Amino acid sequence: MVAVSNPKCNTSSDKDIIQGHKPGRKNFDNVLNSSLRLERSTERALRHGLFPIVFGGDHSQAIGSISGLKKVHPEARVMWIDAHIDANTPSSSPSSNMHGMPVATLAGMMPGYNRKSVLSLKHLIYFGIRSYEPEELRLLQKHRIPWYDSRVCLAERLPEIKKEVDKHFFPDGQRHPYWISFDIDGVDQSEFASTGTPEAQGISLDFMMKFFDTFLPEAVGMDFTEVNFLRSEEDQAELDMLTVRLIIEKVVNTVQRKQRQDDKTDHQTPSGSTSSGHHQNAKHPK
Repeated sequence: MVAVSNPKCNTSSDKDIIQGHKPGRKNFDNVLNSSLRLERSTERALRHGLFPIVFGGDHSQAIGSISGLKKVHPEARVMWIDAHIDANTPSSSPSSNMHGMPVATLAGMMPGYNRKSVLSLKHLIYFGIRSYEPEELRLLQKHRIPWYDSRVCLAERLPEIKKEVDKHFFPDGQRHPYWISFDIDGVDQSEFASTGTPEAQGISLDFMMKFFDTFLPEAVGMDFTEVNFLRSEEDQAELDMLTVRLIIEKVVNTVQRKQRQDDKTDHQTPSGSTSSGHHQNAKHPK
């Protein structure tokens, strides 16, 4: 397991960022350059058999992480947990922020992003959605992309949701790995407030913990994004730090438990032995 981050992505000068704006796409050049570096880091981690946790500042990071994923696992399915659809284009975005455009960029709908599409919209499912532009909703309807409103993301419904996900992603029974792209603003702001775009009426932390139990065993990596402790008062920030720690511990323990099970199956290791695994220290978020 390895934590992948990009500490250089916010080192550009204000002048460089302003000059890097494209019409309708704020900070486009910086996001693009960061994404290219993150793509290489994610691809390298996956080729070494590691489970990358890409911890970053906003969901535009998925442009890099999922591009790297698709180089190694071209048929991987993407589970997008978010309050937002993140499929805006310059013509539909009211803010022009790139963190609202990663799905459009990955799917080849972004003007000026001169790279081929890496994400088939048939390989995408959303969870926790409750804030979007009309054009984004039309995209989901046109391509029949399943999405779970936060109100139906209930822990007790996960067995049913799992069956629905399998039916959509693997209709012929041939399975492919997941990538979990988790934006913490998918969680209700009453349970986590330290994020740039908090939204009410979100999914619960209990649902997310059981979601990880359900889907992480078949995942090869994940994004964890939109954590920003500077957005909260000190007491709330401390509570949210504990929540982030609990989430990361949950992910690590779930993945390592699956790795130990795989080791026992593949190598017939004696009961009680553990996987040697690869570990690197997590770097600071963007």
